[in-house]
Amino acid sequence: MLEPIEHPESAWYEPRQRWRAEKLNDFLRDRVPEGCDRIAGLTTQDISTTKGDIEDWGILGLADMPGPAAVLSTFRCRRKVHDVSPVERFRRVAVHEVGHTLGLPHCPTWGCFLEDAGGKAETIDRETFLCDVCRERLGWVE
Repeated sequence: MLEPIEHPESAWYEPRQRWRAEKLNDFLRDRVPEGCDRIAGLTTQDISTTKGDIEDWGILGLADMPGPAAVLSTFRCRRKVHDVSPVERFRRVAVHEVGHTLGLPHCPTWGCFLEDAGGKAETIDRETFLCDVCRERLGWVE
């Protein structure tokens, strides 16, 4: 665990008062600690990215695919949708984003950690496993 650092001002999106995730990842890429392959930035602040025609879409996380950087936010994990705790929801988002840094694309398997959330907490809340296809892509050995 690294010491906390300030968000780079270049990542601030004034019109919606939140942070641009891709710019946070740009910032993080240069800060991968020596001897490490990956870095994940954790924040309590709202983050966003461009999604299709929507210039500023609020998200839970964004990762390089594949690549060294991911940013995750607890901001949208707090919403009560199901009986999944905010901590558990955040854990699932973390597994999903780390999967992307390892090169795993979104998965069509219902309930897989790499299933595309499509902007819905309901999807994240049902993600409870890494499917056989994703395990194989990672070279998973049991």
